[in-house]
Amino acid sequence: MRRLLSRRSLTLAGTGALLLALVVPAATGTSRALAQGNSVTISPTQGPPGTTVTAAGSDYSAGDEIQAIWGGTTGPDVGSPVVVNSSGDFTLTFTVPSGTGTGSYQVIFWDETEQDFVAANEEFTVTQASSPPPAAPSNVKIVPYGALDFYITWTSNSTNQTGFQVYNGVTTETVGANQDYYLWAAQPNQYMCIAVRAFNSSGYSAWAGMWSCATTPSGGAPAAPTNVVATGYSTSAIEISFVNQASNETAFLFYNGVTTATYNSYSEPGKGSSFAVLWTGLQPHTWMCFMVAAYNQWGRSAYVPSTWACAYSKS
Repeated sequence: MRRLLSRRSLTLAGTGALLLALVVPAATGTSRALAQGNSVTISPTQGPPGTTVTAAGSDYSAGDEIQAIWGGTTGPDVGSPVVVNSSGDFTLTFTVPSGTGTGSYQVIFWDETEQDFVAANEEFTVTQASSPPPAAPSNVKIVPYGALDFYITWTSNSTNQTGFQVYNGVTTETVGANQDYYLWAAQPNQYMCIAVRAFNSSGYSAWAGMWSCATTPSGGAPAAPTNVVATGYSTSAIEISFVNQASNETAFLFYNGVTTATYNSYSEPGKGSSFAVLWTGLQPHTWMCFMVAAYNQWGRSAYVPSTWACAYSKS
């Protein structure tokens, strides 16, 4: 590649978007005009950091190696070097560096073979300053949701992310900027670990929760709950409480002899946990009885208790 000591300062007349194409020979530092018809154009000529730009050059010597330089002769290389084809043309792509502020920037092309600098016909105008990469999320959790899914949650700690990535060591899943959960399909008795990170056009946060792990339960219909009790809660509601005895349920069913209501949440109560729901919309001093069953993709448990759990709403 080029020798940095061979670069010469290059001053371009004018501050507008259109520049004369100039060459600076490295050996003498004396400016001279390019041969007629020689040019390098870039497209697009404006955009935010991260924009992919295509440069097209013509009237070069076949086999010359060309490298793009951002922001003047002493700026950083952008893109990979290319070789001029037999027709004297080249096409090169590069990305506007992240962190670049708004304004107009020269794009210079170094001919390694001829040891010359060439300025593009146009400047590139950065239209929007980039923001820094987002902060890493926190509070990453993974729990089984039944036997066929993992429920993964996290807390966002930034406002400039464009999305989140969830990674299990093999596969990466991407969700939107405002999402703070992901349901990952699984198999019964599957062990999996995950990590989560945020990203935007400037880059990625650190991985968070690396590694958070869980195992899905066995398949099959869930066990029935126990200790089902109905209690008057208010003049319009009765509370139904029970102890969950299943580890693979995805919902609970509540039956009053006429109507079945369903409770389901990605955060189901764990096995052995007490849980309660309210049956609402009642008139004062309404007598009502209930049975409860657990449910998943394989079916439901038996309804319990067989003798019903009954109560009045409050007067």
